[in-house]
Amino acid sequence: MCIDHNVDTESLFKLADQENQQDKEKIKKFIKYFYNFVYKSDLKANDKFLLYIVNDAYNFVSQKEKDESKLVVSNMDDIPGIEGDFTTIKITNDDMPFLVDSVIATIKSHNSTICYYSNSIINIQRKEGLINEIYPLEESNGIKESVIYVIIKGISDSFVDTLKESLQKTLKAVNCVVKDWHLMLKKLDEASLSVIPVLDQEKDTWIPVSRTGMTPDRNQEQKDFLVWLKNNNFVFLGYQEYIAGKDEKLVCDGKKDLGLMRVGQSTLIPSANLDYLYILRSDLISIVHRRTYMNCIGVKEFDDQGNVVKERRFFGLFTSVAEVKIFELFQ
Repeated sequence: MCIDHNVDTESLFKLADQENQQDKEKIKKFIKYFYNFVYKSDLKANDKFLLYIVNDAYNFVSQKEKDESKLVVSNMDDIPGIEGDFTTIKITNDDMPFLVDSVIATIKSHNSTICYYSNSIINIQRKEGLINEIYPLEESNGIKESVIYVIIKGISDSFVDTLKESLQKTLKAVNCVVKDWHLMLKKLDEASLSVIPVLDQEKDTWIPVSRTGMTPDRNQEQKDFLVWLKNNNFVFLGYQEYIAGKDEKLVCDGKKDLGLMRVGQSTLIPSANLDYLYILRSDLISIVHRRTYMNCIGVKEFDDQGNVVKERRFFGLFTSVAEVKIFELFQ
């Protein structure tokens, strides 16, 4: 079981001074910020091991292209300070939400045993991809990069590629979710605007949309619910949009896919008999944030005749507080 550890960086500085390295001063700065966070390990680590880790991490991140998600998975049998066969996983990515928990969940999904892992946020200024300077986190001179270093019990050479492909997909998914976050919120705003009753021109009164069974009060309640979702009550991970075809059947518009749907995650949800606004547990397991089945929130849009012309589907996870709210709302 991995437990938290702190590092005496001063002792590592002394060891680093004894080594003949060209970038010694940069490495010492890197050590300071790399071990500024606790690391988790069940290994009996010594300074020799910790210095090896930080040097290996520095060499790995020393070159990185803009917006690159860099990943290496390697089998190792000669890590200084520890004995045994291990596999190292090194990742560097522009710092963003969901990285660490998504990476750890992916590793565990393959039943791999984690012996050590650390995640450091380092403010790096680069020139032509190479480290030019390392700054304190509070300064704005560089770009904050997440440096993740994981050691697991050794796996077969043939399984290295399998794990690497899985982690590459996870990193791509995290980047898609984070970059599409605001676009998904914009789609939610569009859905909220479509949740309005239709005006009966003859009686000059508001009536519910045909075939929805919605009253104006109920309609407003569900509109408020969509607005409430944005208040940190739902983690938006994916989005799909369906448009009615000539036969009135809904067809997915793949060009509108956002988040996880851009990395190939999709599902079939027969929604013809579902409510105007529905919430259900999908058959899709998220590879971002938490490995669990995602919720799907569907919002239908109608024309003046009450025909469904569009359906927006939002995929993601509710907070525990939100789960209670949903239960109360839909009773």
